[in-house]
Amino acid sequence: WILTRDWSKWCPSPIRLKDWEPVARTDKMDREMMLKAYYFLNKTFMYIKFTRRYGKLYFLNPVFIKTEVFKRFETLGFVPFLKHIFRLLRVQN
Repeated sequence: WILTRDWSKWCPSPIRLKDWEPVARTDKMDREMMLKAYYFLNKTFMYIKFTRRYGKLYFLNPVFIKTEVFKRFETLGFVPFLKHIFRLLRVQN
């Protein structure tokens, strides 16, 4: 079930690694399904966190933009941040 022994791929936050793919699989899920499940969980947790903290229209809240969006731009960079956002948006509910 373990697909790679390269310890540099074992990361709790794959957004920081370029072209990250799951390092393991199960008997029911392949790499693609695991990646979709990862982004689905992230999307769900982020939605709950942001709506509780900033309100239903959190994406219009200037405090959200300042503390969440700009902070991630600074730490990740522009292109990795946008790739992550598009992957999150692509996952269906």
